[in-house]
This record gives sequence, structure tokens and C-alpha cells, in this order.
Amino acid sequence: MADMERQAQGQKTQDSEVLEAETKHFKDLEFQQLERESHHDEEKETNTQHLLREITDYQLSTVTREGRLVTLKMQADLITQQAQREKDSFLKERTNLQMMLQRVCTHGVCVCVRLCV
Repeated sequence: MADMERQAQGQKTQDSEVLEAETKHFKDLEFQQLERESHHDEEKETNTQHLLREITDYQLSTVTREGRLVTLKMQADLITQQAQREKDSFLKERTNLQMMLQRVCTHGVCVCVRLCV
């Protein structure tokens, strides 16, 4: 009977050691899985932050460029208006010169001048 008890005790000890080893192995695997998940979450957060920074940069760039476009359009409008004023002024001056030339020609002092119209 003592022999059977020793065998049973030996089997219990062996089973206990196997259970302990398997438990340790399971805990190690579980810890590794948690580390992988944590690393994955950190990577995901880093990527998200990077994308958010890029979005912010693009939005700022867009606003800056839109502002520049508005400024350029205003400048183009001013240049167009100035060009129109100068054109009108030159046309008025040409008309005045033509009228002066006609007056001179009608008073008998006509100089042969050909106008480019």
C-alpha cells in the first residue's frame, strides 16, 4: 500500500510540475500576445498622429494658397483697371490730337501728316 501511495504521490508531483510548466507557458504566451497588441496599438496611434499632422499641414497649406489666390486675383483686377484707365487716357489723347490736327488743317496751315488709326 505504501508503494501505491508513493506512486500516487509521484504521479501527483509529476502532474503538478507539468501543470505548473503549462501554466507558465500559457502565461508567457498570453504576455507575448498582450505585448504584440500593445505594440500594434502604439503603432496605430503613431500613424494616426502622423496622418492628423499631415491633414493639418495640408489644410494650412490650402488656406494659405487660397489667400494667395485671392491676393493675386485682386492684383490682377487692379492691373486690369489700371490698364483700362491708361487705354482710355491714350484714346482720349489721340482723339484730342486728331481734333487739333483737323483744326490746324482747316485753317490753311496743313502739314502732310498721315494718322495711323
